[in-house]
Amino acid sequence: MMPVLEQVIDGDTRDDRSDTIGLLRDGLLLGFMENGKWKHYDPRAEDGSQIAQGMLCADVDLLDAETGVPVDTVAGVFAHPARLSDLQRIAREEAYKAMKGVAEGSIVL
Repeated sequence: MMPVLEQVIDGDTRDDRSDTIGLLRDGLLLGFMENGKWKHYDPRAEDGSQIAQGMLCADVDLLDAETGVPVDTVAGVFAHPARLSDLQRIAREEAYKAMKGVAEGSIVL
């Protein structure tokens, strides 16, 4: 079992599966950025988040209660050094399936 670590999630983190800005869903793949924060996995990034290294273990609301603006938030992240390559492989496989579906017309954006 992967350990759950309380980590800082960057306020700019996005979850394409969520209809609400600032709401991140359980299971979101995360990358660890050079600034020491976690952010959504993005294979095109160059800040460290291009490598899937963890997964959000519960839904998280990044919105500040007073301002309604997304802010850095502490949340639980599943992370395990021995399984980082597995997360990267899974993320690539899922991205490939999605791109193939778009190309074939079975997924409409």
